[in-house]
Amino acid sequence: MVHGRFHGIICGTVRSYSVLLVSVLFFACIGSGYVAAQGTPQPILSCTLEVPTIYADNANVRYYPMPFPVTVTVSNEGGTRTDSVFATIVFPPDLMLAEEGVPGYFTKTLKHPRLFSQQSSTAQWMVKHPPVTEEKQYVIQVWVTTANADSALLEAVVIIPPLESPILAPRCYVPEELVFVDSLDSYSPNPFTVRLTCVNNGNTPAYNVTGSIELPPNVEFDPPGQRTTMNIYPAPLNKWQIGDPIPELTWTVRWVPRLRQEAEPVFHFSVTGKNFSGVPLDRNEVRDSVRIPGLHPLFSGMIDIPDSLALRSDSSDVEPNPFPVRLTLKNISPQVGMIRRIVLYFPTSDGLSLNLVSQYPTDFDPVLTLDKGEEKTYEWFIDVTKRSTRRWVQIRVDAFDGGGNPMAHEDILPIASVPSEVIEVEYEIMASCRTSVEKLVFDKPRKRYVPDSFVITAVLRNTGTRDLHAPSVQLLWHQLPGLDMIEVDPSFPDTTNPKTQDVLHSG
Repeated sequence: MVHGRFHGIICGTVRSYSVLLVSVLFFACIGSGYVAAQGTPQPILSCTLEVPTIYADNANVRYYPMPFPVTVTVSNEGGTRTDSVFATIVFPPDLMLAEEGVPGYFTKTLKHPRLFSQQSSTAQWMVKHPPVTEEKQYVIQVWVTTANADSALLEAVVIIPPLESPILAPRCYVPEELVFVDSLDSYSPNPFTVRLTCVNNGNTPAYNVTGSIELPPNVEFDPPGQRTTMNIYPAPLNKWQIGDPIPELTWTVRWVPRLRQEAEPVFHFSVTGKNFSGVPLDRNEVRDSVRIPGLHPLFSGMIDIPDSLALRSDSSDVEPNPFPVRLTLKNISPQVGMIRRIVLYFPTSDGLSLNLVSQYPTDFDPVLTLDKGEEKTYEWFIDVTKRSTRRWVQIRVDAFDGGGNPMAHEDILPIASVPSEVIEVEYEIMASCRTSVEKLVFDKPRKRYVPDSFVITAVLRNTGTRDLHAPSVQLLWHQLPGLDMIEVDPSFPDTTNPKTQDVLHSG
């Protein structure tokens, strides 16, 4: 049994010389933490890494090829199949993947992930590099790994030649954020200035250099009519030296809406031009964003009720009765806001009820939209039953904004007591019930009751002093379990149960 760990490093192309094969086989067994049965050959990775020669095409101001391929080829020189083989590319910051941002793009499996003995496969990346005026040399590394063989590190050198060309280097500047100023009723700064600078870092002049801006949504020019593309001077644009002025383009823009959520519009800028032979340069783009905080609607509310309900001079009742409840809502923010629901609460157990003259119910959806400074008032009228005891009742109105956030408004209302000798019975119901037949007779020959249906009539009478609203009567009957002998006759014109009447007048 052999214990230990080893990572073999293979640079360039590994060929299968006899001494190296023995060493790699030994290291592969140790590196995988597995010792095979005697005489069983294990996978052995033989790897090559290829990069092309990069040429400078000065006439067309570009490299060839660009982006360029980086290809790793892996062969299994052992006697058994590998597990899945992975390849990971590593390179300096100046190089970048042509498909940068794709998840898992730096590490790939081979086109044929598992290799049988003497089988080979590849993995490839496309790498790019910006134009430079001085030669650059980089080392690209690729790690090749699998679970049942030793890993390998391959290295290759790529040389980026200098371009005899202008190289445009733009930068852009926008405010870091806009701040809403209540006294101005506006964001500040708004309008604001955005800037685009550009210098030539190449070794030849650039001609006809232009800069362009692409406005994000909800942003407009202020004043309107500004050109989106303008020339950058001086012309031609020579190689920039320390101390030289930096050419600049400016635009004045305005953020238009007032959004509830934070926004971060992105400004896109680009520069382009031509080289000495009139060949267009590749467009160079830069971008930056400005933070704009969201504006949330804010409401103020006030509930208005009488200070108290006092006893009348003749001691017959309290006044005012019914009494008004008013809710006033005002938008005190710079943002348009909405009220989606209003709920009025009062204790019905203390003898309070909603008067029919009230325009609004106790719970409704007004779908109310208020702009800055706008307000709306809602009013209800509440009846009070006379009581011989003094009461302190809570009146509360909840308003819910467009986001479902509640705003509670409440007050306490003292209600005076009324002498017991003047209190009349306001609500009193007398009820009676009768049937259309006195009894049912069983008809033996026909095996049925006669009659087989009958009518039950309930009579209600309001003997109180006030009308009773929405009285309800429900018919109930009791029978032994399992003996369903009574049911509602479906042929009867009105089978609703319970039955409700709109109002039962006094008397």
